[in-house]
Amino acid sequence: MYANFNWDVFFTLLKKKQIVPVIGSDLILIKTGKDISLKLTEHITNQLAKNLKLEFNNLSLSQFISKYQNSTMVKSLIKHIYNEINIEDIDFNPLRKLAEITDFDTFLTLNFDGFFEDTLKNIRNQQNIHVVNMSLESDRNNTVKGIEDALVFNIFGSIRSKQFAKTESDFLEYTFSLRNDKYENKLLSEKTKGKSFLFIGNDLPNWIIPTFMRSITNESFENAESIKFIAENEKDTVNNYFQFMNNYQIEYYRSQNNYKSNSLSFIDELYEKWTQYNSKQSPNFYNQSVFINAAPENFSEMTQLYDVLRKKGIEVFYNPMIDKNPYLFSKEVENQIKRSSIFISLISNESLNSEKEYAYHKELNVAKMRHSWFHDSSEDSFIEVFAVGEEEIKSNAIPEFLKTFNLRKFNLDLVVQNVIQKLNTL
Repeated sequence: MYANFNWDVFFTLLKKKQIVPVIGSDLILIKTGKDISLKLTEHITNQLAKNLKLEFNNLSLSQFISKYQNSTMVKSLIKHIYNEINIEDIDFNPLRKLAEITDFDTFLTLNFDGFFEDTLKNIRNQQNIHVVNMSLESDRNNTVKGIEDALVFNIFGSIRSKQFAKTESDFLEYTFSLRNDKYENKLLSEKTKGKSFLFIGNDLPNWIIPTFMRSITNESFENAESIKFIAENEKDTVNNYFQFMNNYQIEYYRSQNNYKSNSLSFIDELYEKWTQYNSKQSPNFYNQSVFINAAPENFSEMTQLYDVLRKKGIEVFYNPMIDKNPYLFSKEVENQIKRSSIFISLISNESLNSEKEYAYHKELNVAKMRHSWFHDSSEDSFIEVFAVGEEEIKSNAIPEFLKTFNLRKFNLDLVVQNVIQKLNTL
């Protein structure tokens, strides 16, 4: 069953955009300690058991909910536990690598969390991306308008919408509903027709996987024309699922190093091969550019820095409405921050303590999000912080996030020297 994975066939189809990734829960990881990660579903199950003082017994989330849903308020606590997760604790690396592979333009996710769609929007911020939350009832809000660069289908719904699958019975109902004559199903069929599927990190119950695959691919196992590529973590090879799947032509990936983590190993190898496979290589995500984050109180320092950097041939951006409307924050500004090589934040007591500086603080939040998303270290981050004034370095108003960086007093020559040195290393 575990013959060598056929990378040649895979990349031939990939370059023609003929492969649709189906993303399972094995890829959504929460860091719970040093070098220790749990799947999101395992983390939520642990927290439910802890909060409700119930036995965990190594049950999956869906099994745990099914067992206790009639005697507790277990379902109502899921969103509460989900909302308490810190974005800094999420390992976005496997999702980020998938999002960067631009030969994928249609994605199916079996997860309810929405983390992959966030990653895709963050990585491909100049693309038009639409998310379709599948549901048991037709949802008019799912209508796609215009031409999309990428589509994400949340096959079992989303925790951010009205409903999502929580139990094995729900998985079956959602799978069965794919046969309904709904707009979402027609769109899904249109976007996946004739394409092959890549199942990564699938953690559905074994008994439902063949039924789900049959519904998604819309073809029988016996007469299948499309290829099913499967990279999932090691399962019991004597169970009924494996005995059934072993009868059909399916491309299975098995890691040479860690077969218990096939899904993550596959993404690492796929990403490495993809960057090598492209003759032009994948384009650098970041521009060689600088974004200056400043409030109207520091407009003078900001314009001085802007002028000097521009004269040295460096591309520089800032919010053009900084001195006119401190409340205005545009999508263009957000994209410039996400794609800049260096983000320079000028802080002062006035800007830090003023609630009216909406755009200034919004810019900081976008930079913080990107810093967390890509796990920058404070010593090697794209963020640089400079204090305008004598007292700011010790100010209590400085956010805890900024205190983790090397805060220096603003000096024009020092800042310019620092920017040039940093750009030369990129």
